[in-house]
Amino acid sequence: ALPKNLFTHDAPGDWTVETRIDLDAAPSQNYQQATLGAIQDADNYVKIGYQKSGAGVIVQFGRAIGGTFAAPVAGTAFLGTQIYLRLTKQGDTYTAAYAGPDRVFTQAGEPTTLALTTPQVMLGAYNGNQTADPLTATYSHVLVTGTRMLESTDFTGGSPDLLGDGDWSILRPNPATWELDEDGLTITSEQGELYQGSSNGKGNNYVLHDAVGDWTATVHATLDHAPEAATNQQAALAVYQDDDNYAKIAYQFASAAPRF
Repeated sequence: ALPKNLFTHDAPGDWTVETRIDLDAAPSQNYQQATLGAIQDADNYVKIGYQKSGAGVIVQFGRAIGGTFAAPVAGTAFLGTQIYLRLTKQGDTYTAAYAGPDRVFTQAGEPTTLALTTPQVMLGAYNGNQTADPLTATYSHVLVTGTRMLESTDFTGGSPDLLGDGDWSILRPNPATWELDEDGLTITSEQGELYQGSSNGKGNNYVLHDAVGDWTATVHATLDHAPEAATNQQAALAVYQDDDNYAKIAYQFASAAPRF
């Protein structure tokens, strides 16, 4: 059976995940551990764990296939209350590494191959089969780099689930000038823009999605008329960090004509 309080996230494609874990104490009972892994179900997964094993406290990397767990390479001794764990997926091959507070990473074990049909990244802290005093593990961040983390979205149909809950979000939403219905996502332009020195504010209704790794984004937009009347009236596609750091392509009114 799966331990309680496993945190998982869909993880298609190739990626590297790194996390920092701060513990209230080093693992002290056999199989007590804090882990980072990739999981399909309770019987099929890979994981790197900081754990108590026998007479020592170690970092161990292994896999389970059909319910049988194996770590082909003996774990490496490690003792401390702060550890960084890293897991990399390339095709069906997984490699793992760990580091102390200095963040100088050392490979854990050997690369292992496992075909997980629907892999999810997994975070967890648990006691194994032992009755032990609780171990508190705080995951302060999860850093992800990858090549297929941005998935296609069809806004037609008007499902409210497309906005929020980890998918798309709206920066500075103005409900009066956007709607999501069977025709798709409609945004009505209003005063404001990101361009430096704008006297009308930075604008509303920027629809955002996390986009780590390498990707290509294409959008189909239909306007009720070409940009006109106001300099810099526009519809845009952009990569955005904050209001002062972004890159965009826009169909806009500039220099007395609509242009890209």
